Amino acid sequence: MMHTIKRILGFIQKKKRGKISLLFLFALFIVSLLTPFIANDIPIVCKSKTGLKFPVIQKLWKGSAQANMDCEWSLNPLIPYSQKTIDIKNGRFASPFSKQNTTSLRTRHWLGTDALGRDSLAGLMYGSSIALRVGLFSALIALFLGLLVGTFAGYFGNNMLKLNGLQVVLVIGLIVLLLYQLSYGFFFGHAYDGLKEFVLFLLILALGSIGILNSASLLKQTIRVPVDNIVLWIFEVYKSIPNIFFLLVLLSIFVKSGVASLVFTLSFILWPIVARYTRAEILKLKEENFIKSAQVSGISSWGIVRSHLLLNAIGPALVSFAFSFSAAILLEATLSFLGLGLSVEEVSWGSMLSEVKNNYKAWWLALFPGLALFLVISALNYIGEMIGEFYAQS
Repeated sequence: MMHTIKRILGFIQKKKRGKISLLFLFALFIVSLLTPFIANDIPIVCKSKTGLKFPVIQKLWKGSAQANMDCEWSLNPLIPYSQKTIDIKNGRFASPFSKQNTTSLRTRHWLGTDALGRDSLAGLMYGSSIALRVGLFSALIALFLGLLVGTFAGYFGNNMLKLNGLQVVLVIGLIVLLLYQLSYGFFFGHAYDGLKEFVLFLLILALGSIGILNSASLLKQTIRVPVDNIVLWIFEVYKSIPNIFFLLVLLSIFVKSGVASLVFTLSFILWPIVARYTRAEILKLKEENFIKSAQVSGISSWGIVRSHLLLNAIGPALVSFAFSFSAAILLEATLSFLGLGLSVEEVSWGSMLSEVKNNYKAWWLALFPGLALFLVISALNYIGEMIGEFYAQS
């Protein structure tokens, strides 16, 4: 797998635009990680009478830092504003080129401010962190679900998967249990700890799957499960219902909006994209001689799926992963623009764009976040195209 990824990266870097796209995304990833140390209203290092302190790390670790620190010496971020810092003196949309009420060049708002006086450059940098987190984790979850569902639908079709009565009951029970867990949560509730609820969801899925597989020999009479028809029916449901409806329904489930709830919602929207590509590739691979030879030699269906099909079907899945990544970033920006995504106090590229609705003369709030979105989505889409070209030539 790692060898294949290295070959893909090498293929992309052969073209100038591909190399620029990779470098841009890598630089943006580094900036998003280091943003709290570049743009913040608290020191990075503070030497006080009680000793050496690291306020930025303390805030990242505990969620808050000690206010009004008496520092004998301090190392401060390059930009003295966080995404939530309000500069009252430069509120009401201070332009990047207008005269600003600042004490030095360091405290100047180089990309202007919004209505509240929040620095646009700091917001742009913190927005990159939100965009990459939401996009990456949404695409990864969609990749996992899409590979799983697409492989099962393509390989087992409507005739190959047979379950006994006990397994059918266990499958129905597991689906109900997972839907209840996803909607309400058993122990923590999504308003309290969405990450722990999701981990519990995966644990239930894993234990339930193991139980279903181990109960295969308990009853002899089996029932054919039309896996492919069920998956195709789910695809049709997704195609017939607008994504915005799914988004509104899913977001209403979560009491507290945040990055975790947005990731779960977007991954639920995006996984059919990966599943369609994977299913189509599996249907093609099933007719290859090496798969038929594996079936004749007595290798189990699960062994064939694990050892042969998944590795060979990863190409189209990676293409759809790149497009899902960009789609998730665009969907997050759209939801934040409409006021339906993250909480009000969070600053993202979409929420910065929405500020323009209050003042159409604030061109900088449309230009810089819009340009960032354009560059990220263009880079990801081009990388997706290059991955597809790599597999087409292989």
